[in-house]
Amino acid sequence: MTKACDILILGTGSLAQELVEALSMTTHCRFGICVAGRDGEKASMLALIGNSRARMAGSETVFSASSVKWNDEGLAALLLQQTPKIIVHLSSLQSPWQLSVKSEWSLLVKKFGFGITAPLQMHLLLKLARVVKKEFPKTVILNGCYPDVCNALLAMTGFEVLSGVGNVAILEAVLRQCYQLNGDDSIDIIGHHYHVGQLISRRVSDPLAYPQVLINGKKVDGLPEKLSHVRLPSDASLNSITALTMVPLLHCLATNKEGNFNLPGPLGLPGGYPVLIRGGRAELLLPDGWTFQKALRRNIALSSREGIAWTNNSIFLDARVIRYLKKNHSRLEVFNTLDFLAA
Repeated sequence: MTKACDILILGTGSLAQELVEALSMTTHCRFGICVAGRDGEKASMLALIGNSRARMAGSETVFSASSVKWNDEGLAALLLQQTPKIIVHLSSLQSPWQLSVKSEWSLLVKKFGFGITAPLQMHLLLKLARVVKKEFPKTVILNGCYPDVCNALLAMTGFEVLSGVGNVAILEAVLRQCYQLNGDDSIDIIGHHYHVGQLISRRVSDPLAYPQVLINGKKVDGLPEKLSHVRLPSDASLNSITALTMVPLLHCLATNKEGNFNLPGPLGLPGGYPVLIRGGRAELLLPDGWTFQKALRRNIALSSREGIAWTNNSIFLDARVIRYLKKNHSRLEVFNTLDFLAA
């Protein structure tokens, strides 16, 4: 039996829970939302939380739950059952919040940068993108697993997602608060996951440590001073901001409305950009003074700051990282689609 839903949330971790809680409070439209994960009991718990909160908030949004097997057959069966318009992909082999636990891998990430986690972030994303392209090509995918890099790597494999979530959208939320902007004020950001990391660690001596920002069409100067008091949380509580930035985007996509956003990884590009969402598609809206090549070069440079580079069908990582991944994660999907070369 087919049960159509508007939004399928793939994952049951902290960001999925924050998103369920945020969507449960939407009273301006009715969403049908399915939460699916490898742990069916956890998915059911999140659906119960969502439905309970929605009733108390006077929302007509309805949550359901499903388990999922992460293989082609299992994903196809889930998508056939739910027929979602939008998939929010929040499942990964690498939680960024687990890196605080000392291990051989966390020490490598600390030494070389968060970019080396991309192969782990891409494993389930590649499985999903393959099934969607083959069986459900009209379904929109939003990727919440390191989209600043993974969306670009995914594009090299011949697959695509509409965009990512978080990161540059987090920067927008913080900057709107810092500059006391209202909904009528426009803000355009050329930014990257790297900048979020800088506001967590406060290691901001790098000349590329701050995003490029225009407010109401005018370039913003003095960001170091304006953000000097800002320190983002280094734990999963940061997801509370990410989830709220996703609500207007999902509303726009689910209702076929237009909207301006700052999004990571749109159109398979590295980093984040101003984007127009229209008719379920994304269009770059680069501000005056920014060519496509200029924005692209900047975000590629920022990706390299996080320890990863790529060209054609090759990923460049430190040789020690490649050895670790091949020893401990030899079955990663990305090993079948891209070449790994020592940087």
